[in-house]
Amino acid sequence: MAVRQKPKIRDRVDCKPEEVAAYVYEMTCDLKKLTESTDLAFLAYLIDMVRIEASEIACAGCSEKQKSPD
Repeated sequence: MAVRQKPKIRDRVDCKPEEVAAYVYEMTCDLKKLTESTDLAFLAYLIDMVRIEASEIACAGCSEKQKSPD
């Protein structure tokens, strides 16, 4: 996944679902590392499920952008 600038989610109400998902993905990557390093296996598993889902939603938005003739 390409490195993108984080949207300012906290400051915006009109965010697209794909932008929110990308932000959630980035946050959960850090949380997964943290929980794994402290032996919180089940919590790490749950966070990883959120990370995967967020990644799929964010990537779906990327492919839709590539298809549109903007």
